[in-house]
Amino acid sequence: AAAVKAAAAVKAAVEAAVEEAVAVATREAAAAGRAEAEAEARRELAQLAAQVSQAEAELAALAPQHAKLSDEAATLKAEEERASAKLQQLYKRETTASQFSSKAARDKALQKEAAKERASLEKKEKQAAALEAQLRTDKSEAGKSEEEAQAARARLAEHRKREDAARKRVAAQRAEHSALTDRRKGLWRKEQQLGESTRGSVAELDKAQRTLQQSMSRSLWEAVRAVERIAAEKKIGGVYGMLIELFDVDEKFFTAVETAAANQLFHVVVDTDETAARMLKELQQANAGRVTFMPLNRLRPQDGPQYPDSEDVIPMVKKLKFEERFKPAFRQIFRKHLIVRDLDVGSRFSKSHDLDCVTLEGDSVNRKGALSGGYTDLRRSRLRAQLDRLRLREALAASEAELAAVVGEGETLDAEVTRVLSDMREAEAEQRKAAADAEQESLELPAAAPSTARRAVDAQKEKALAALRSAAEADRRRLEAIEGELASAFEAELSSGELKQREGLQAEVKRLSQRRVKAERDAAKAEQQRGRLEGDLRDNLQQRQQELQRTLDEQTEEERRASTGGAVDPAAAQQRLAATAAELESAHKGLGEKRVEERRLREELEQAKGKLAAERTAQQEEAKELDKMLARRGVLQSKAQEFADCIRRLGSLPKESFDESRRALSSKQLMGEIEQCNKELQKLGHVNKKALDQFQSFNEQRDKLIDRRDEVEKAEESIRSLIEHLDLKKDEATLPRHLLDTS
Repeated sequence: AAAVKAAAAVKAAVEAAVEEAVAVATREAAAAGRAEAEAEARRELAQLAAQVSQAEAELAALAPQHAKLSDEAATLKAEEERASAKLQQLYKRETTASQFSSKAARDKALQKEAAKERASLEKKEKQAAALEAQLRTDKSEAGKSEEEAQAARARLAEHRKREDAARKRVAAQRAEHSALTDRRKGLWRKEQQLGESTRGSVAELDKAQRTLQQSMSRSLWEAVRAVERIAAEKKIGGVYGMLIELFDVDEKFFTAVETAAANQLFHVVVDTDETAARMLKELQQANAGRVTFMPLNRLRPQDGPQYPDSEDVIPMVKKLKFEERFKPAFRQIFRKHLIVRDLDVGSRFSKSHDLDCVTLEGDSVNRKGALSGGYTDLRRSRLRAQLDRLRLREALAASEAELAAVVGEGETLDAEVTRVLSDMREAEAEQRKAAADAEQESLELPAAAPSTARRAVDAQKEKALAALRSAAEADRRRLEAIEGELASAFEAELSSGELKQREGLQAEVKRLSQRRVKAERDAAKAEQQRGRLEGDLRDNLQQRQQELQRTLDEQTEEERRASTGGAVDPAAAQQRLAATAAELESAHKGLGEKRVEERRLREELEQAKGKLAAERTAQQEEAKELDKMLARRGVLQSKAQEFADCIRRLGSLPKESFDESRRALSSKQLMGEIEQCNKELQKLGHVNKKALDQFQSFNEQRDKLIDRRDEVEKAEESIRSLIEHLDLKKDEATLPRHLLDTS
């Protein structure tokens, strides 16, 4: 059951680690996706910036060409209009000569027409001047707006640059924070493992101490612990500890050393008798029991003894490893002990060298010849318990030191994480401020920059101004032509020179018209291309650029509001995602192994439960069988009592009745003999049983008397033989030899 619980706990821990790894992988994937989307948006934004720059460069290169073509078309149109005006003047003179009969009538009509032209010219010049002044004002305002827009764009670029630098700092700090967080999680897991290991070592140390405690009396254990406590609290130096704590020996000699030293292993070694006296006084004041102290300055073990030179024996003191200063204490206890191969060797050398001998199994022969031995439970070995105490204390100290180092490193990492978080918050605040400033500048930028509609209005005004100037120039030429005609003589027909001039003007108008049409077509194409570039720049590139910028701003805001964990760098995110996936796979593998182990343990538990059920069933069956046997025993005892009563009623029985041969008979055969005896007894129903008992008793007495008579006769014969022998010895001692020879 404990193994299953442990497996279940391990399973829960592995499942928690798997869930954490899945959550980390999900966060890493989301961060990687956001980072990739942001990187893709920035790449597209860079491409759009390049395309915008290229479109603006094309527009800048197309503007002079368009202006040149427009100027050429305007010049050709002006020349065409001038030639057409001259040609129209010649046509008018030709028709005027036929309309008027005198120069005065002509001049009157021409003066009236000239007044109209002057009024029209004056009106158009005023309109052109007003429109030109308005255009100058608009251009001045547009120049200021452009300067403001350029300054705003420069500030916007600076804000974007600050925002991008802050974003990179935040990304780097997030990556550093994520790495530090991963390290901190690893330290937390290690700290938890070390804590569990430390708790396990403490439990095992307590178990070893209980084992050592159970090997001595309670009063002695409390006294020894009191010595340790008092020495630590009073800071009494020179208390080295129990003898069992001051040496080391190979495990195969544990039983022999424990048998030889017995409770002397718990004697406390001190430096001087003053220290011992002080500790005794402290123990008496604390009512803490009794302890035997071994002051090193008072121990004077004798030299020797002379150990036998044999491969079957080993001096015990030579197998002990201790500090040289403790040598008197160990020689005091172990110098007269030998480790022997067996009891026969021990018996021989204990007599010959006056030494106590102990075998590896713990059987001993002391110098006085007494033998002791038997079974020794190795699980309750004092030296093994002390060895476990030392080992577990060292392991516990190492675990605690490592745990303290891990805790210290964790605290350092916590401080580092706090610092990185503080720097990241500052960078995020700077990024938010730069983003807010950039957003404000981007909102104010369209109002400061000249709009397309404004440029279109200015273009229309310029065209209107050009048209007004062209119309005024035409009115001026017509006025000049009228004034020239007024100054000329009145003729009925055109002169030959004027006819030739008319023909030349007709040809020139036609040529100029063709060139003008071509120039206007080229200017229209340039205007169309310019409009297409401006439309693409305005409706596609700049709009998409603004959308991407808004998307990046929104992502930045989301990342700011999101958890600070997770690196923005795609490569780092991919690496961490791969590492997390590897950890997840390892965790799944470990979980599978733990599940297999859990199934195995459950199968063993089921088997153990089955065996337990079988044992309980067998125990119940045995209990039933025991009840039956007890019941049968009661029946047999009652029968035996009944038979004993029958025997008593029969009186004395001969010796043949107690023959051992009947013990081999079965109960059925015995019952048959008993039945036969009962039948024979029924035949003797009128016999005097008392007389029979007396007869039997007398027979036994006679047999005893006969035996005694035989013994007396043999004794009498022996006595007579002794008397004769004594008489012979007496005669030999008293009579002369010659008389003896004669007799």
